Amino acid sequence: MNGELEARLLPKGVYVITSQWERRQAGMTVAWVTRVAGTPPVMLAAIHCGSFTGEVIAQSGWSVC
Repeated sequence: MNGELEARLLPKGVYVITSQWERRQAGMTVAWVTRVAGTPPVMLAAIHCGSFTGEVIAQSGWSVC
């Protein structure tokens, strides 16, 4: 894949991951992500299981750990 196409598919910068479960809201900045698949676009970010955001994501039904 050429560099220009890669830059359009995976913009550089800081990413924000948010989640909500019942009345608990959480968010965190992520400085590193990687593309897992192009169609549909799937991204991967590492989230610590013991973090508040990780707990809220897990409670919302998505597997973190």
